[in-house]
Amino acid sequence: MSKFKVKFQLEKLNLEVEGERASVPEISEAIQKHLSGLLAAPAALAGGSIPGDAGEKATKVIDVSSSRKGRRRFRNSTKTQSDGQAVTVDFKHDPAKWGNPQQTWTTAQKSMWLLFVTKNESGIRELSASGITTLFNKHFRQSGAIIRNNVSRDLGKCKSKVPPWVGEDASKDPSMWYLTDEGDKIARQLVAEATGTAACANGAD
Repeated sequence: MSKFKVKFQLEKLNLEVEGERASVPEISEAIQKHLSGLLAAPAALAGGSIPGDAGEKATKVIDVSSSRKGRRRFRNSTKTQSDGQAVTVDFKHDPAKWGNPQQTWTTAQKSMWLLFVTKNESGIRELSASGITTLFNKHFRQSGAIIRNNVSRDLGKCKSKVPPWVGEDASKDPSMWYLTDEGDKIARQLVAEATGTAACANGAD
């Protein structure tokens, strides 16, 4: 009786599997097929047959990832506008300190007042037109909602004042608006009007 000896050794066999619990049966089956392919070659030699396809199976890498692999979902606490800017500025409004914007104010006045409040309340010195629009309409819609295109248009006019009331950082996308020193003065007057202190001062005179 002829003797036959086969020595089969696997070194550094690493398997990394990722998926959902529902895909465990499919992944297990794929791993079993892969391992059976590796073992088929020595088994065939011991039986005296030519490995053939078994050798190919032994060298083939099987993808055990399931087509039903779950997709990761991330929830952001910020809202993303249509122009791509994430609005992360928010604050708890203090009407006793800053007053409320007036319905009779222009879009430029509402925007400058908001820029002043966010700068002093949140430390954010600049906002895009969409950021101003979203933040204002979120908190002060009752004072008259503003439109983003009008914000850009009216702040552009304020930028052309001499001296300018606002500045624009066009190097950013979208461009960002901020108050100049002159704009700060005007915004302080708006705050005084919003809080009623301006009326008191005029009455005292």
